[in-house]
Amino acid sequence: LGRASEIKRGDAIARVMRGSLLCTTPKVVHFVFQDGSLLTAHPDFVPVWYGGDVEGQPGSQVRLEILLGALLAEVRLSGFSRPCSSQGLRLTPARSARQCLDEILAGIAAPAPAAKCVAAAEGGGDSGAGESRSFVVRFDSVLELAESGCLLRFDAPAAAGGRPVVRRDAAASQRSAVGRALVVLGGVMDMEEEQKEAVKEACRCFGIPHRLLSLGRRSELTSKCIKAMEAADNIGILSPALDRCQAVHWQPLGENTLTDAELERRAPFHLIYMSTKVALADFASSPEAANLYVDTYLRSKKALRNTAMTIIGADGLALALREDCGMALKEREGLAWLRHKAATSAEELTLAQVLAAWCQRLRTRGPPASGAAVASTRAGPLVLFADDGAGPRRLLVPPPPPSPTATSAADVPVVVVFAPGERPEVVRRAAEQAGVPREAYAHADVGGLVTGPAFLGMLHTEGLLAATLRSTIAAA
Repeated sequence: LGRASEIKRGDAIARVMRGSLLCTTPKVVHFVFQDGSLLTAHPDFVPVWYGGDVEGQPGSQVRLEILLGALLAEVRLSGFSRPCSSQGLRLTPARSARQCLDEILAGIAAPAPAAKCVAAAEGGGDSGAGESRSFVVRFDSVLELAESGCLLRFDAPAAAGGRPVVRRDAAASQRSAVGRALVVLGGVMDMEEEQKEAVKEACRCFGIPHRLLSLGRRSELTSKCIKAMEAADNIGILSPALDRCQAVHWQPLGENTLTDAELERRAPFHLIYMSTKVALADFASSPEAANLYVDTYLRSKKALRNTAMTIIGADGLALALREDCGMALKEREGLAWLRHKAATSAEELTLAQVLAAWCQRLRTRGPPASGAAVASTRAGPLVLFADDGAGPRRLLVPPPPPSPTATSAADVPVVVVFAPGERPEVVRRAAEQAGVPREAYAHADVGGLVTGPAFLGMLHTEGLLAATLRSTIAAA
C-alpha cells in the first residue's frame, strides 16, 4: 500500500474496508503500510463514512480519502510522534511491520521482550507460559493467504446418510479448528519477504499457530479474497473448510503448474443486478456500482474474459456491459464511465428479455475451445438467483475435480441474478419466460450483495460454480 503519508491507493483501501466493515458480521481491519504505519478501521467508522455531515458522496472513495487526510493531518501536527484516532479510525505513525503486528496481535505498542515471548507449542496454542505475560494475545491463530497454501475446500462434509452438513450460526467460526483467527494477506502487491518473516516471528513470539491458506490457483484482488471468506463464513461453509485443512495437517497445495492458457480459461459468466428501489442512472452513479463492477470483471492484474454484467434499474432501464472498460479499478474513473454508459446506452428491458438475449448470444457465438464446452453451451446456461433471504437454501459446493485441468462442469455458462427485495417467483418466472428449464435454475443464499459476487466469481474462475449449482439444484 506504499507510504501512509501518501495514501496513493485509496481505491484499494476503500474496497477492503467495504468487504470487512459492511459484511453480515463486520470485522476490524488493519492496514500495515510499507513505511511501517498502521491504520485500523472499526465497524463504528461506517456511520461516518456512509452518513453524517462530511464532504463527498456517502460511502465513496472520495469521502474516505477526505477522512483519512484529516487523520493524517493530526498525525503530522504531532510531529509523527503519537497515534491519532477519530470516529472509528486510528493511524499509528511509522515504526516497523513487526511492531504493527505486536499491536494487532497483543495490543502492545513495542516489541514484546524476548523473555516474555511464548514459544509456540507444536500444533499451536498457548504453551502454558501465560502467567508471565504482561499482555493478552487476542487471536488463537494467524491465517496467511498464499496460492501455495492449504487449499480451502468449501464442499460440505456428508453425514451418515450422505446429506451434506452445513453449520450456520454466530459461534460456528469460534468452534472451528482455528478459533479466533487473524487473516493476513498482501494489499495491492504480494507481501514482501521481510513482512512474511515479521509475521512468522510474531507468531513464534506469542505462541500463535501460523497457517498458510489458499483460495485457489488464480491470483485475485485483496478485497475479493476478503469478501470470499466473509461470504463463505456467512453461509456456513468456511468453518468446515478450515477443519478439513486441520485434518490434513495444513498440507500445502504446492507450486502452480497450470499454463497461462489454463489459468485464463473461463466459461461465460453473466452477473445481473436488478434494483427494485433505485433508478438506473442513480445506481450507476453510486460507489456500490463501481464496487460491483470490479468484483465482476477484475482479478489481480487482469480482466476476466467471457464476462458480462447487466444493471436493471427500478425505472425499467437496463445497461448491458459486454467487456471490461479498462479503467474501472479506480472508483472515480469507473463511476464516470458507468454514468456515461447509463446516459448513452441504456434501453428498456425486462429481466426475462436480458436472460433470453444472453442465451441467444451463447447459441450464436463462435465455437468454444473444447468439445465439452460446445455441448455445454448448446444445453444453455445455469441460472442462480442469489437471494440473501433464501433461508435454508444454501450453496452446496461439490468436491474439487481430480485434476486442475478437468473439464465438464467447468465449461458450463452461468448467469447469476442479484435482485435484493424481489420476490423469488418473479425471478423464477423471468427465467421460465427466457426458456431456462427448471433443472437449470437454482435459488440460494450466497451471503449478500457486498460479498456474494466476489465469492461466486472466484468459484467460477476456479471451475467450481457450475458444479456447485448442479449440486444445489439436486439437493433442492
